[in-house]
Amino acid sequence: MTPLTLSGCTFQPLISADAFLGIGRITIDGVTVRSGRLPLIAYSQSLNGMETSDFTLRSIDQTSDRVSLRLAVGFRPVAQRQAVDWNLDHVLDTSDWDAKACAAMQRSEKSLNQ
Repeated sequence: MTPLTLSGCTFQPLISADAFLGIGRITIDGVTVRSGRLPLIAYSQSLNGMETSDFTLRSIDQTSDRVSLRLAVGFRPVAQRQAVDWNLDHVLDTSDWDAKACAAMQRSEKSLNQ
């Protein structure tokens, strides 16, 4: 995908088919500030044992002072849950933690403003 530029900052969205893998190489006024060897992507984990998994690029909206990446975000059960207070933990959770099925979808918008 073509790099996006905003006020002298250029960044490379990493896309495979319609999957958003993250942001790769970033330069500011021609100086590389991030190599892009490993994708930069958001990660979130809930107290009830869900984590972000699959990001799908919905659209990229760009104006002279903003770039917005519109994403659909999938969630899945975490491999190992965080330790939380016993009364917040789902003691009777008997779901299959190895299943790869997407449990929920959420839309997300990330904006870079000038």
